[in-house]
Amino acid sequence: MRLVVVLFLAALTASCTPPKTVPAGGACDADNDCQAGVCVAAVSGGEGRCTATCDNDASCSNGSVCAVGTAQGAAVKACLPPLANGRPASALCQDNAQCQTGACVDHVCRSLCANSCAVGETCVASTVPPGPWSGSLQTGACFWTNAYDGVSLGPVPTAGMESVDIPFTVPDGVGSFTVLLVDDEALRLSVTRLTSPDGTVLFNPLDMEADLNPGTQYIGAAAMMVPSSDAVATQAVPGTWVMRVGTFEPNNFEMLQPLAGTIEHVTVVFEPRAEEGGSLDVMVHLAPGVGVAAVDAPDAGFTADMVTRARSYLTSGFGVNLAEVAFEDLPEEHNVVEDGNEVRSLCRQRAQAGPRGITVNVFVVDDLSFTSGFAGGIPGLPGVYRTNASGVVLEALGNGNQTGILLAHELGHYLGLRHTTELTGGRTDPITDTPECPRGSTVENCPDYSNLMFPTFPLLSSLTVTPGQRAVVRMSPHLYDPLLTHACAGLPPAPDLTDTRFAQGTFPAAGTMAGACGGDGGEVANIIRVPAGVTRISLSLDVTGGSAALYARVNGCQDGMETGCALVQAGTTGTLALEVTPQSAVAVMVDAHGGTPEQYTLRWAPVTP
Repeated sequence: MRLVVVLFLAALTASCTPPKTVPAGGACDADNDCQAGVCVAAVSGGEGRCTATCDNDASCSNGSVCAVGTAQGAAVKACLPPLANGRPASALCQDNAQCQTGACVDHVCRSLCANSCAVGETCVASTVPPGPWSGSLQTGACFWTNAYDGVSLGPVPTAGMESVDIPFTVPDGVGSFTVLLVDDEALRLSVTRLTSPDGTVLFNPLDMEADLNPGTQYIGAAAMMVPSSDAVATQAVPGTWVMRVGTFEPNNFEMLQPLAGTIEHVTVVFEPRAEEGGSLDVMVHLAPGVGVAAVDAPDAGFTADMVTRARSYLTSGFGVNLAEVAFEDLPEEHNVVEDGNEVRSLCRQRAQAGPRGITVNVFVVDDLSFTSGFAGGIPGLPGVYRTNASGVVLEALGNGNQTGILLAHELGHYLGLRHTTELTGGRTDPITDTPECPRGSTVENCPDYSNLMFPTFPLLSSLTVTPGQRAVVRMSPHLYDPLLTHACAGLPPAPDLTDTRFAQGTFPAAGTMAGACGGDGGEVANIIRVPAGVTRISLSLDVTGGSAALYARVNGCQDGMETGCALVQAGTTGTLALEVTPQSAVAVMVDAHGGTPEQYTLRWAPVTP
């Protein structure tokens, strides 16, 4: 009888378990509420939802993505709607709650994976940092693969003054190449001779003669870009080039004092001519003394003005799009940077690779005691981080606009430009169309005083760059995604609306194209990089003083396939819905059609099922 009673009580207990009644997508408090799957809440909080666990986005449906959420206090991977106002995969971030996937890894929003990712990305074993759960989550995350095409030539031993000859081949179609040197012992490094296929010596710092294509020597890491000039003799022609490299005493700043060693990493990376121009990613590290915290920086007056001013110079001067801009806080110990050793330590310890492995790190401090701005090389090393040369350090000036001009100047160095004139005398700028200040002139009377790359430029909005400077910058390997600026030939550089989702401006006087429904006045191009998981977007356009055609093309502005067109009259809001491919690029054209339209306002948003 005792055995029968026990069995009866067990059956009675089971029969009292609440039924699982909540369907997929419904609100829940616990796993037992759900008909299938688990009860998961997003990292940003809110009520739980019944859903399924996942390996990657392909495991999910109905517009959901594979995201990090919480179930019973633990982190899980589950199919969830993208976080409202969350950033798409590959955008820069500070914490998990800023990302649509709930996963901020190495300051980048990541798609989650088990084995495979989108084309151009690699599934890497990763740690999602703690969120509203205990501990961290181990998972696969998609990392953009650095697509540099190049050759590794190291390690290279040096003895006496320089190494032996190092030949390498530049293939057809290369617009520029950059030599990267990184030394594990932090010796001073330099290319000591570079000879083109026809025997022309472009660089030799040991002969005390002016160089056709100057290089940079630096401690622990250095780079040299060819061409650094618009001169015909310096172009990256195909064929066999020969270089030598050297190691030198790191603490001798007056001269190159040979010191035998081995340069562990010697690499030449190639930038295709077809990829001229593009976009630039920047991570801004803010010291507390600047007075702006990273979380507030996108909308704070000082930093917003700084980014806007720097962006205007990059766009108008170089045709370069400043795309991803992220912010991070620095510890208080970096409020004041006293000397070059502190600059190098800051770059070495805190530089981040960013979403595409080529982000330029900018450290803004309250006081840079020995100068106003300092770039870790001309150019900076693309795709190489945590070295002495991995970034730009500048001090906060009187306001954001002034600091933005300084930022544009230092980014010019990092992208390959030298001062037009050196105040210590002489000229290191090899570009043919930049003026030089005659010796004995006051700085205000120098013909290059209003050039962005003059060493003591006025903090005005009227600074200029020359076509030669523009040509050098646009072949920098730090730039990516040339569709954003290059595919719209004959038009002003196309801004990237991926994150801002908003554009406003005026129409040019004349145009070169039209959409199927109209246009042919003067057109403006805008680019949207479609986030992962988005298959449909909506566009809206308002116009004052006339009418305009709104149309979209994929694979380029001029020759791309048109995917939709709408004619919009002044005083009305025109809309256009588009089917899109996730992680593709769409060119959205606003084209004057009738009358004299004065201004347009363009918005877009992803459409979820």
